[in-house]
Amino acid sequence: TGWGSMLLATIIISVMYLGLTFSLAEMSPALPHTGGAYSFARTAMGPWGGFLTGLAENVEYVLTPAVIVFFIGSYMGSIFGTPPAWQPLWWIGFYVVFIGLNIIGVELSFRITLAVTLLALACLVAFWASALPRIDFARWAMNVGAGGAVLPEGRGPFLPLGLGGVLAALPFAVWLFLAIEQLLLVMKESVDPPTRLPSRFPAATYASLVAG
Repeated sequence: TGWGSMLLATIIISVMYLGLTFSLAEMSPALPHTGGAYSFARTAMGPWGGFLTGLAENVEYVLTPAVIVFFIGSYMGSIFGTPPAWQPLWWIGFYVVFIGLNIIGVELSFRITLAVTLLALACLVAFWASALPRIDFARWAMNVGAGGAVLPEGRGPFLPLGLGGVLAALPFAVWLFLAIEQLLLVMKESVDPPTRLPSRFPAATYASLVAG
């Protein structure tokens, strides 16, 4: 869809996620109970809002682990040179690892996730530093022409597929923010969420929400 479409799609999704995280940051201390986004949506929009949100959350929880273990298996296969027929073993192994971490405790799971995230960022920094002298933005980022044709020499238009390309890029832009909201949904694991999690809710408002 072209870099321009992805750029505009990322801006749109960024605004949406900003609103989402601010909303969750306010609701997490006020409604610190199990259910996460489903509970928030049901409280704010009623049973149908909760149902649709819960359905979307279930789709995310089914598809996201599958995508993660698939790509981790691909990376591990490349690193250790295992044949493609062994990929299911990598998938099963990492499913077991991730489920085990969550069974042991959410705190351990988040600590490992943080360590892996920092390691991934370090790898990205090393990649960017090595690729910086060889950057040719017009050649590699603008290599989509009108109608979606690939331009070997680049120099394509900003929006090769028009606004339709922006809409087509939205699902890909979502992956840049995948699960960022989960950090705010761990309030049920917190001790005394009203005092431990920042919020603009006064204590009286929190008490009335819990009571009612």
